Amino acid sequence: MAETKSSQSCSMPLCYNSKKKQPCLSFHGFPSDENVKKRWIWAMQRDEGASFTERKGSSFVCAMHFTEDEVRVHPESGRKYLTPQAVPSRFSWNNWGDVRSRQTRMAKRGICGELEEADVEMETVDTPLLVHD
Repeated sequence: MAETKSSQSCSMPLCYNSKKKQPCLSFHGFPSDENVKKRWIWAMQRDEGASFTERKGSSFVCAMHFTEDEVRVHPESGRKYLTPQAVPSRFSWNNWGDVRSRQTRMAKRGICGELEEADVEMETVDTPLLVHD
């Protein structure tokens, strides 16, 4: 996905990551494939409307919401990108899917790859998962 000069922040509810706070964390624009985009919005428990509208070039989801298998690194450029069918699946309302082991690995190696403390802001909330019909 092309980088933009605008500030990037995660569109996921209860996620406060931004490119300014986390310069090495990758942010991914919504897919152009309408079916995959609908799966993203459904997974995020959002509906497009007055409170949320996906806008090309200004709506992003940070890599923390994807599994390690869905985030790839281009061998030549080193840029991170998502697999074509990637759908965000790691949220505060599903206990981040095995987040403890992943956050421990991220904190040890750092989001940029160096040994550092990761300062990723996410809030855990005990909220039941909504099921869309």
